[in-house]
Amino acid sequence: MSMGGIDLWVLLQASALVTAGFGVWILARACWDYAGLPVLQDTYLHAVDDRLQELGEAAPTPAREAVLAAVGRVRRRGISAAQPRPSSSAGARGRDAEYLRRIGRSLAARPSRNERAASQDALLRLLGRPALAARPQPAMDAALAEVAGAAAAAGTVGDLVRMRQLQRNLVWRLRREVSGRFLAAFLPGMARYLDFVGRGSSLGLALGVLLAGGLAGNVDLVGALTTMCGVGGAVIFTLTVIRCESRSWPAGRPGLWLRVARRYPQAFFLLRLALTTTAVLLGVHLLRT
Repeated sequence: MSMGGIDLWVLLQASALVTAGFGVWILARACWDYAGLPVLQDTYLHAVDDRLQELGEAAPTPAREAVLAAVGRVRRRGISAAQPRPSSSAGARGRDAEYLRRIGRSLAARPSRNERAASQDALLRLLGRPALAARPQPAMDAALAEVAGAAAAAGTVGDLVRMRQLQRNLVWRLRREVSGRFLAAFLPGMARYLDFVGRGSSLGLALGVLLAGGLAGNVDLVGALTTMCGVGGAVIFTLTVIRCESRSWPAGRPGLWLRVARRYPQAFFLLRLALTTTAVLLGVHLLRT
């Protein structure tokens, strides 16, 4: 079968493959938020930012960062080439300044605690597992307390910079608890995903048999409708997950694509799905020619 010069089965297979990839990835991303490590990162960033405020420093926001960059360019124009190379202390201050900029950018791109909590609650209700919200996290609670204590004990920006190693150690220590929480949400999510695909395929099979005049009718029509409705079920489930997850999508830096993704996450997903499917079909066409 062909449609407009494109083999219909190739189109359906590419659509199914791309839709499945997007669906599993978006579900895994939503379940990863529930797993806990993003909360650890949020706590780390907020604890460091609060301590910087107490120390009289400030993590620059993107807007302030642009102003500081412009001022820095003006200053560099007035520096003579005969000046001595900066000392090691100046290099350390530069590293500290870069660290402050990273903290500011990360804070600007993170969702709020309320957004993340609302996202997790909506996801667990979608998966039919609301009881998972009250699942204890003893290791995570201890890690959050350790991060808060280390930040409060830091006396300089350099001490806060060295907290990155503590965070890496905590991530390794939490791997078992985080993996367990991730699977507790991801496996029911995959079952729900396959349920949507199965219902869509069943609907397509019934429609195909009805339109083809029975099981002995047009087999291609039955197969095409079964695949199309299965893809439709996968798309509907993915859109539902995005509706839950969109509450915690990071704002990111200013830009047209990020503003569209934040304001219309479901429409943005459909656009990406169409563009990716088109790119896959183009790649298949180029390989065949």
